[in-house]
Amino acid sequence: MHDTSRRQFLQAGVLLGASPLLPLPQDAAHAVDMRWPELLAAQGSKDVGGVKLPAVGFGTYNTKQGIAMQAVEIALSQGVRHIDTAAAYGNEQDIGKAWRSSGLSRSEIFLSSKLDRQQLGKGKVREALLHSLQDLGTDYLDVFYIHSPLSSKQVILESWSELQELKEEKLVRAVGVSNFGIEVSPFNQRRQIVSWCEANGCAVMSSSWSRLSNKETGAK
Repeated sequence: MHDTSRRQFLQAGVLLGASPLLPLPQDAAHAVDMRWPELLAAQGSKDVGGVKLPAVGFGTYNTKQGIAMQAVEIALSQGVRHIDTAAAYGNEQDIGKAWRSSGLSRSEIFLSSKLDRQQLGKGKVREALLHSLQDLGTDYLDVFYIHSPLSSKQVILESWSELQELKEEKLVRAVGVSNFGIEVSPFNQRRQIVSWCEANGCAVMSSSWSRLSNKETGAK
């Protein structure tokens, strides 16, 4: 792959769900020289309730339309198969265009998105999912998350119940929550919570908010 494309890839997003064992580069210049397909293949995937979750994913937060499409195209060409987005990001259509132009089949790609706060509540979740499916150009999601805990307990529980119904209908393969406050890092491993989650069929994911590019890009 041309060096320019590699740099664009590194300038456009964040890693999501990175394993603590992943040897992330110290700076973008080092990262440009890494062989991403081999690195990603070595990380493998984790079986969570029958769903194979790629250990490393590409997040598209704060990535504008146009740039998001280009970034995801490059990510997919470099072996990334887990692409994460959200209604609040405003780039689901770009993600859909990118994966459809990749030449990969839908089953080869792991797509996740998230419910915005305004989409939570009884009767709202299905409509939100159908809108995301249309924008992403797919008939199912691999994971659909509640994006934020900043709603009442009742609203969250109602939304979770509807997510379970959508899972039973096979419109989503797995459901989850995002930003619900489990801080996990190599220095704070929260082994008791993580062990409980693993025993109960839950995967704990961590996001890397470190910039892999220079500060002019606006990527996180």
